[in-house]
Amino acid sequence: MLVVVAGTVRASTHPSVKLRRQENVLELGPAITEIRIIGNETFTKDALLAYTQLQESGIFSVSHFTERALDRDLDNLERFYRSQGFFEAEVVAEDLAVTEDGLEAQLLIGVYEGDRWTVSEIAFEGNENLSDEDLREATILEPGNPFVSAHVRSDQRTLLQAYARRSYLDAKATQEIERDDENRTAAITYELYEGGQARIGEIKLRGNEKTRHYVVEREYRMKSGDLFDPEKIGESQAKIYETGLFTAVWMEPAEEDSGKDVRRLDVTVRERPSGDLDLRLGYATIDGLLAGAEVTNRNVQGQSITLGAAVYYSKITRSLHVSGGDPWFMSWPIGILVVAGYSWDDEVSYIGEATGGSVIFTKEYSKKLDFDVGYSYSRNVVFESSSSEIDVGTNTTGSLLFAVNYDARDNILDAKRGNLARVQVDVASTALGGTNDFIRPNLLWRGYRDVRRGVIGALSARYGWITSWEESGFVPVNERFLAGGEGSVRGYPRNSLGPTDDEGKPVGGKAVIELRGEVRFRRLGSWQLVLFVDAGMVWHDISAIDLSELAVGAGPGIRYGTPIGSLRFDAAKPINNDGDWQFYFGIGQAF
Repeated sequence: MLVVVAGTVRASTHPSVKLRRQENVLELGPAITEIRIIGNETFTKDALLAYTQLQESGIFSVSHFTERALDRDLDNLERFYRSQGFFEAEVVAEDLAVTEDGLEAQLLIGVYEGDRWTVSEIAFEGNENLSDEDLREATILEPGNPFVSAHVRSDQRTLLQAYARRSYLDAKATQEIERDDENRTAAITYELYEGGQARIGEIKLRGNEKTRHYVVEREYRMKSGDLFDPEKIGESQAKIYETGLFTAVWMEPAEEDSGKDVRRLDVTVRERPSGDLDLRLGYATIDGLLAGAEVTNRNVQGQSITLGAAVYYSKITRSLHVSGGDPWFMSWPIGILVVAGYSWDDEVSYIGEATGGSVIFTKEYSKKLDFDVGYSYSRNVVFESSSSEIDVGTNTTGSLLFAVNYDARDNILDAKRGNLARVQVDVASTALGGTNDFIRPNLLWRGYRDVRRGVIGALSARYGWITSWEESGFVPVNERFLAGGEGSVRGYPRNSLGPTDDEGKPVGGKAVIELRGEVRFRRLGSWQLVLFVDAGMVWHDISAIDLSELAVGAGPGIRYGTPIGSLRFDAAKPINNDGDWQFYFGIGQAF
């Protein structure tokens, strides 16, 4: 049974609704199970509830009714309507229905919107250096648009930004609004003070205790004597931050120079520690425990030069790598990365080692797009093999690398939105110092989307193939594609998918497809639930690709947030093949 209760809240003035009253007065506010809104033709219920304290109770939250909160909400809704041009709008409490035990209530809110005022005219006064046409391009409101006060304030800011882009840093803008209540219109006049254009005087750098001045200054996109251009200053600020040497970068005109034609530009940076020690720990059912450490100094002698070393160990792999890099090779805006390393692998069908190195040059085209060109050389030895398709002995690979990278992720370690795409082509030839001849294109795409209320959808797709220039079509096993296991297709043993020898042991192939998908649910505290599906397969060559042969694995995962990153635990099982559960543990998202 429902009992209708009304307190001291405002009564309805809407002609189609009458407020029912009883003498019940609640001492303890009931939980609101439903809020109904009637008369709202322009804005949805969800849009209006964004401006209220009272909300509908849910599974994890309870909203209790109080008259004070209701009065405040009604005032907020009326202010919202008036800010949107409904100057005669009224919002009232129509009904409050409370259960007999007083624990739950349903609230009915009535809205009388009335007419909406529109913009009749927009005029500018005091503008000598920017035309009316230039200023109108910077504004949102136009004659005939609904009058929205927030847009008036926004247009006032964009007008000042239009002047700032042209170096008028002292420009000011005020507005006068003339209402015509009879015609339900408003005329807006912006009064402008332009001032003069400002130029950059001294550029003063502070806060770089270790980093040398030239490391910061080479990222400037402006110089002394230039007009103050906020876009170039913002680009310079972003470039300095992207060096990775600083936790914060500020660039602003000196306050004491306000009003002057020439102003000092203050550049202030806050350095981050240049040394890092990363410890990594992982586990997979087949691989066993994987432990590793990486030491990096990204600012050697304050010159933005990076030196690093990494070592990893598990029961089937060992590796050691050293690297060095410079984002400005020979004072050119071209990055260089040099890597040398050794690895030992105990694969299912062979045991081998690889020694080699690479040098890669990177040219950034934009913040999201860059190009790689490089050369790599490796000496590969297969000590023993159980397969006749794998040659025991030594082979060498000398290859050129060409790659295009597009990275628009919001966070490279735990992306919630954006895309990553990489196209890489390796060209190996005996003319480059090796014993192998082949071309190997590799395409990778990853996409992330915040689906709703913190639920993240993540997709990854990889496609690669190898074309050998040798008459026999032979490609050594260490250069072929392998798939299966963590980082590939979860639910299957490491490198177990694809062509096999007579004993059923994988030997790799010359074509690969991998498809991966995850749904990452909103974190509850430090915990996050993940559901995933992986699919993939390796084929003997590109002509043998058959998507019906894709091996599919799926399962749940758990992430636990820590200061060093998310601890990851995944359990996966084959879906379209026989197989046992596989378990994986690591740090960070799977992709």
